[in-house]
Amino acid sequence: MATKDSSVTRRSANRPRFRILAVDDEENVRRLYRNALVGAVKGEGDDAPDALHALEASLFGGGSDSANAPAADGPAPGDPFYDLVLCRQGDEAVEVARVAARDGKPFAVAYIDVRMPPGPDGVWAAAQIRTILPDTHIVIVTGFSDMSPAEIARRVPPSDKLLYVQKPFHASELRQFSVALGTKWQAERALREAKASLEGKVVERTADLEKANAELRREIEQRGKAEAALRRLSAAVEQASDIVAVTDPQGTIQYVNPAFDRVTGYTCAEALGKTFRILKSGKHELAFYEQMWNTIARGQTWRGRLTNRHKSGELYEEDCSISPVCDAAGEIVNYVAVKHDVTAVAKLEAQIRRAQKMEALGTLAGGMAHDFNNLLMGIMGYVELAGVDLPKDHPSRDYLREAMTAGNRARDLVGQVLSWGRQPEQERRPVLFIPIVKEVAKLLRASFPAAVVIRQHLSALNDSVVADPVQLHQVIVNFGINAEYAMRPAGGVLELAIENVVVEEAQRDLHVNVPPGPYVRLSVSDTGCGISRENQDRIFDPFFTTKASGEGSGLGLTVVHGIVTSHGGCITVYSEPGRGTTFRVYLPCADQAASVDADLYLDLPKGKERVLFVDDEAVVRSVGALMMSALGYRVTAKGSAAEALAIIRGAPHSIDIVVADQSMAQMGGEALAHEILRIRPDMPIILCSGFSQAASLQKAREAGIREFLSKPFSSRELSLAMRRALGDRSEESQSGGDASGGAGHPSRGASVTGTQYL
Repeated sequence: MATKDSSVTRRSANRPRFRILAVDDEENVRRLYRNALVGAVKGEGDDAPDALHALEASLFGGGSDSANAPAADGPAPGDPFYDLVLCRQGDEAVEVARVAARDGKPFAVAYIDVRMPPGPDGVWAAAQIRTILPDTHIVIVTGFSDMSPAEIARRVPPSDKLLYVQKPFHASELRQFSVALGTKWQAERALREAKASLEGKVVERTADLEKANAELRREIEQRGKAEAALRRLSAAVEQASDIVAVTDPQGTIQYVNPAFDRVTGYTCAEALGKTFRILKSGKHELAFYEQMWNTIARGQTWRGRLTNRHKSGELYEEDCSISPVCDAAGEIVNYVAVKHDVTAVAKLEAQIRRAQKMEALGTLAGGMAHDFNNLLMGIMGYVELAGVDLPKDHPSRDYLREAMTAGNRARDLVGQVLSWGRQPEQERRPVLFIPIVKEVAKLLRASFPAAVVIRQHLSALNDSVVADPVQLHQVIVNFGINAEYAMRPAGGVLELAIENVVVEEAQRDLHVNVPPGPYVRLSVSDTGCGISRENQDRIFDPFFTTKASGEGSGLGLTVVHGIVTSHGGCITVYSEPGRGTTFRVYLPCADQAASVDADLYLDLPKGKERVLFVDDEAVVRSVGALMMSALGYRVTAKGSAAEALAIIRGAPHSIDIVVADQSMAQMGGEALAHEILRIRPDMPIILCSGFSQAASLQKAREAGIREFLSKPFSSRELSLAMRRALGDRSEESQSGGDASGGAGHPSRGASVTGTQYL
């Protein structure tokens, strides 16, 4: 802690008083601080006035500054009133600073030596004191330091409250530093106090404004003093950002403040003598206004949100409170309205509600994805198995292939819905645009009213683009839905066109803003109501919609624009009100041919290995076991992780590969895989899931799981994944033949060799 004589005072009448902290492990230096800043104390011989100059000479050399310095026992003119506290070590100084902060007696200046063995160095102490007393000016005093000034400044910010003094120094320098820094500290403190006082006055002024509003109501009660009350309040309400308006009992406007002009577009002169019906938007029913008038006519205050119309015709929203003003007899003589423009807030609230709704839908979709994909697994698996036994020229194979195509589309759509919440990287590959347009046209024709005629002009010779087919599907559907809405109720013509175009450098403008080259152009035209010029600049903005409330989210074209731009394309729009709209989408032609889906019933790699298949969904367990058996594997199917573990523990080498569902009751697939790998570290494991996050898949890979299958999976995906997981043992796998001795495909109801069901 501080030394016994650590706190000494230099008293000077009528001078400002502040405290100084000095930290040094050398007694001579502390004596110098005391004599230079406080002066002689009678009865202490080592602090005698004549000793100061001798001390300076012995420590720092007898220069002229020391010789000519003022006497230490009397303050120089203008010297402040000091309280000096001396400490030997940095940790003592830190404790003193804590006590000073606790007692509300902060130090204006702190002189801190850098080297003070055996305790911590002065830079550490300075950093601690800065944390405790952030306003104290710290002076680093040193003869030699291992630390650069830049490093000290980094550790003891801010730089405007940090100074350096090189030993040796003289008493006059010390006094000058103390006067300057102490005066600055006092000025800063006074400034902070003044700021706090000013803020307090602002609070008072705010309270005064609220009080003035209350006074307005009281003053208007006396009709003979109404004009005087308005004049007294004008200074407050004339500069208010909110509308303040006064009407007579019939609603005729008698006064509005300047904010009325800014918010509504009507000047004060235009408003006087009118009613607020000049702002009527048509968005409120008659019953709404009747309830408002009934409330204020009973002498009560009405509060609510209004949608009004600006002079320009644009709608805006405001929070409004209308209060009656009564005379001494209790009769209503005026109404006073205070209105706050909340247009921006209302739009933000709507956007937040919509975003929350989408987030909730995404969360719901994620929770449903696993169960939905399990259902698809059963449907698609049995469809695929049904076609295995049919002759290649059987007409039902085409029906089954169409069913599989629809199932794959459903699987892709589930993934698209899930992308709301997790935004995965979409799979893009060369695809043919025309078949997608034809498919969407079928969908739209089935869902649109008969009054809408759909025409197709599919003339492109090269319709191959690198894209996510589900997203292309989504683009066309969004355009189609908007077109049908624009043609209500009379109907009209919707045209879908695909053609090849070449964009030249000279043709590029602000609308077709894509690099030169060959493109596939999708055109979607309708004969609807069209889009106004001002709205054409906003149709791709998030949450912008011209549809009635509840009929559109304002996100459809935003999503379309994001999809197209992410594919390296662009969108143009041409519209004439009353005549219709044409959207054109430009997508780069693919450099490689689009892939054609493989035949579902081509020969697949097979095997003879023993498979443990674990899934708690009976339909998935059944169809999965049938698919594996058809590929020649000997399958043991179990409905829980506990049953599967019992087999592995009993005979670890009776199984060659494990295929397990990720999401199961009690114990999931990852935990099951962990237990199996503890028993048999070389066991190949495939994890299946109807909904997996990338983070969990990465974690599973690190845990030793070899392959992943997303439900619903096909026999081809299953076959290839199993061969990869098994290391493609060529002596056990066959491509083309029947690994089960020509058994072919197990029919529904027949026993499956090597398959056990629970």
